[in-house]
Amino acid sequence: AGSTLVFARNPNYRNLRADVENKGAAYPDEWQISIVKEEGTRMAALETGQLHMSWAPFEEVPRIQKDARLQIIRRPKGVSYIFLEFNTKKPPFDKLALRRAVAYSVESKEVLDASYLYGTVTQAPLPIGVPGFSAEVGRQHGYRRDEAKALALYKEAGYARGPDGKLRDSAGKPLRIALTTWVAPQISRAAQVIQAQLQAVGVECELVQTDAGAFLAKLPEGKHDFDLMRMTFPDPQGLSGLVKSPGRWNHYGNPKLDALLDRADGTMDADKRMALLQEIQKLVLEDAAIVPLFSDDFMIAARKEVRGYKFDGAGTPMYYDVWLKR
Repeated sequence: AGSTLVFARNPNYRNLRADVENKGAAYPDEWQISIVKEEGTRMAALETGQLHMSWAPFEEVPRIQKDARLQIIRRPKGVSYIFLEFNTKKPPFDKLALRRAVAYSVESKEVLDASYLYGTVTQAPLPIGVPGFSAEVGRQHGYRRDEAKALALYKEAGYARGPDGKLRDSAGKPLRIALTTWVAPQISRAAQVIQAQLQAVGVECELVQTDAGAFLAKLPEGKHDFDLMRMTFPDPQGLSGLVKSPGRWNHYGNPKLDALLDRADGTMDADKRMALLQEIQKLVLEDAAIVPLFSDDFMIAARKEVRGYKFDGAGTPMYYDVWLKR
């Protein structure tokens, strides 16, 4: 219990999916999934052959690629992305100017290079592998680090940078904000880079990190300032879950955006839906409801004898065609 899942082959299984080659029972007699929390232990088990496949620690990918016993199975243009999400229902991020100031303070490429390593910087509020993603909307309405724009917006929000480089309000009170996220190697490094980038423009940014369960349980209380989030969803309807009133965490609402989301989610006409999604993404960015950072690639490390593993269109791992070459 809590360490291993074992699946036995069903010899009578038949598969009707069009995106698999094996229409019958699985090739292996048995699948065993082991819960191994420590990355080093997982990699050691993979190298010795105790495991055939494992999620790849991103920093280990170059070494894995050089190992003749191993391979990397990579899915670019995925259906996941990393973004900042503001609580607009309480100060200080009830001010649009401050949300946009923070957006212009962050350099996504630096965050990606220090954390997930493999992915694509994106300025549009959808993962790049999801229908409706618009790089053009991101270019026109998205955010990249621009200190001059950031400082002008901080000033509009009531904060000016003093001789010591700190941003303060008219009463001399420093701008202090707290970034909330969960504890994991990649997301923790990403949060640390964002903290440093905000400190570089004069913002005092505290990191609040807990395990994933406590993090997700705490957000609905609505006491946080802003959070660093990762989302995986294969359909653009995922935007409704993020920003449709009152937001996932009772943190955001915009009636104009709600109406557009309702129309996009309710139409079966693909062309009309894609056109609506362009307007939706534009409005999300203009309102700085979330700030997209990058779409990360899915990375699987496997023994060289593993064949037939792939991802489906929704980014889900596919095991139907997997076999071992002996």
